[in-house]
Amino acid sequence: MDGTGGTIKSIGALRRRAGMSRDALFERWLTEHAPFVAEHAKPERYRITLSRD
Repeated sequence: MDGTGGTIKSIGALRRRAGMSRDALFERWLTEHAPFVAEHAKPERYRITLSRD
């Protein structure tokens, strides 16, 4: 720790609703939810990893 409160990591899993394509889920998350989360949490760094497998 560097005296500023340390590091908190958060990991979340998403499940798409029935009938929603994977691409639609990714698009919605990246354009609507991710900016809100980043604004609310005010992180030093913010990384989103989406798996297309």
